[in-house]
Amino acid sequence: MILCKSIIRSYCKALKENDYQAMISLFAKDAKVFSYLAGDQPATEFYKNLFGTSRRTSVVVKNMFIESEGKTTVAVYLYLEAIRYEKFAIQFEAVDIFEFDFENKITTLKIIMDTWPLRKL
Repeated sequence: MILCKSIIRSYCKALKENDYQAMISLFAKDAKVFSYLAGDQPATEFYKNLFGTSRRTSVVVKNMFIESEGKTTVAVYLYLEAIRYEKFAIQFEAVDIFEFDFENKITTLKIIMDTWPLRKL
């Protein structure tokens, strides 16, 4: 459980700093990311696109839920603020659901977010 918390802290730091290499080091080679805005993509593509179009100014973990029976799964309730390179800012909440392999690498990430702030734009 402590390792999961450390990995999530590293994830949030990489997200806030737009640090592609740090982010990708947390994922298994064939890891997938699913988001309602971008669909299902390899983690390498998802973060290349994300970091190429925006930067995070704030990432706040509001709560974390860890299930370690069998496959380790962590749900993280986040508040995020981002500035898009198109020069507009967005604030939103999301629940990121992480699945880990036995080497403590993220294999799957599902991003469930409140799309209302983006639909208003």
